[in-house]
Amino acid sequence: MRKTAVNKEYLGAAAPVQSSILLRGAPFDARNIPPYYLDFSFIKHALKSICRENGIERDRRARVEVAAMVIALFQEGARSEGEIVERARQRWSEASIQ
Repeated sequence: MRKTAVNKEYLGAAAPVQSSILLRGAPFDARNIPPYYLDFSFIKHALKSICRENGIERDRRARVEVAAMVIALFQEGARSEGEIVERARQRWSEASIQ
């Protein structure tokens, strides 16, 4: 079996800071997801679109924070790629104003 390299600097990055203005949703809980959602590829596509629009390519910490925001938007009721991207743009503009 091949050993996987781990970057220890990013091990704690999966827990986003709750005080961030970008993160307003409830903590992720798989029990809140209806059983008919089996394909979450639209979330991955939304994450890629948001990161591409904002020039986030190699910054892992920023991508993790954007991913947390995307999951929070899904939990708040966004159920399509377009809806997630639009709400993320609104949050991004609110955060840049303050």
